Amino acid sequence: MKTWFLLLSCIFFWACSNTTSPSEGSYSSPGSIYISSIVIKSSSSSSVIISEGVMDKSYWDSKWVAIPEQELLVESKWIPVNSFSILETEITQLMYAEIMDTLPPQKELKENLPVASVSWYDAVLFCNALSKKLELDTAYDYTGIGPKNTLLNLSFNENNQSVRLPTNVEWEIALRGTTSTEYFWGTGTASDYAHYGSTSGAIEVGLKRANPYGLFDMAGNVHEWVYDWDGPYGITTGSKRIFRGGSWSSPLSQLASDYTNSALPDESADTRGFRVVLSNGEME
Repeated sequence: MKTWFLLLSCIFFWACSNTTSPSEGSYSSPGSIYISSIVIKSSSSSSVIISEGVMDKSYWDSKWVAIPEQELLVESKWIPVNSFSILETEITQLMYAEIMDTLPPQKELKENLPVASVSWYDAVLFCNALSKKLELDTAYDYTGIGPKNTLLNLSFNENNQSVRLPTNVEWEIALRGTTSTEYFWGTGTASDYAHYGSTSGAIEVGLKRANPYGLFDMAGNVHEWVYDWDGPYGITTGSKRIFRGGSWSSPLSQLASDYTNSALPDESADTRGFRVVLSNGEME
């Protein structure tokens, strides 16, 4: 089993809360671990190798799952949604660290655990950074970064080919996988598909059974931020952003396909992470 090491001393890991991020001059993430390099050491070998692949387009190409064009019933109205691709897993600590060169303090450090303790703004910044790595347009524009990574004068370029957060409707379509039952697994056993009701934290992504579209951990493990404001469908402003899916500590009721919750976009929690969409620039 692989063990994840950072090329920094353990003392430095947790003493850098006042360190300035090397990228995005005004970007700040209090208590973050700043990473100069990531290494992986195999228990079957004494050699240490630099982690490879996450920065390559081919790595990401293999992880997108295509979701076909369809409709979802929302507030008694059928909402059409164009096709899109969504990541098969939640964003992991390794993915986040490689793309952002920083990692918020985690409950446990492990490359394939979902990244947590990220705000909605942190997730948006990741989307833009990954878009640039993949030589795409960016989905989000802003004029500056304020306290707690608040993105000033933020606007969303929905017609750009880019990496972005899924909309609330896209996320639910991806979760359901054409099912219409309360839980996407129907009469199956919830614990076969979702990690929930735990006190010990998240588990590595992809260990539970996938949903009908081949997506892992859509229910449980960590809540997932989506783009939308909390409120009636189509609302264009608000105070809180929506997150979906239940987490490792959630009761079964929060794993239901229609369950939603919300938080201020600058708030983070060790139960909350995200996954991303590859947009073709065509939405509903």
